[in-house]
Amino acid sequence: MEKHLKLSENLIYCIDADALINIKKHYPKDIDLFSPIWNKLEDMVKNDTLISSIEVFEEINDATDKNDFLLQWSTKNKNMFRGIDDNCQKEEFENVKSKYDKDYWDKESAKGPWADPWLIALSICKKATLVTSEKNAQNHIPYIADCFKIHSMNLLDFFRKIKIK
Repeated sequence: MEKHLKLSENLIYCIDADALINIKKHYPKDIDLFSPIWNKLEDMVKNDTLISSIEVFEEINDATDKNDFLLQWSTKNKNMFRGIDDNCQKEEFENVKSKYDKDYWDKESAKGPWADPWLIALSICKKATLVTSEKNAQNHIPYIADCFKIHSMNLLDFFRKIKIK
């Protein structure tokens, strides 16, 4: 039992843009009640247990105003956003791509930054649990991640797992 607890404490979580946006929207840092959430996230970033893809940073950058809190927070914690510079991610990206419907892939990839396949590839390579607000539907993160036996969870489950109090 003790060994299991130690393993669960060292899990790596890979967070999606929509989850970060929802944290900002529903749990703003400037409200004292929610400060523990943001403090915990920053501690996890420092400990390399909360990561994301650089493509998530690009999505946030494209979708928000330069004065937006989440963009400023993401810039401050930019080391959490992993670049696409290793062979594992590139190889897994191709595997992930094969699980999407071609029409859906073509539509999403034409819009601009689209982090989902890179996020899943990063999670595969780092053996990380995905944190997303997406529902488990075809062509969405939980559905595709499940094809690779990668666990995904919503924000409330994530907060429980990391023991937000």
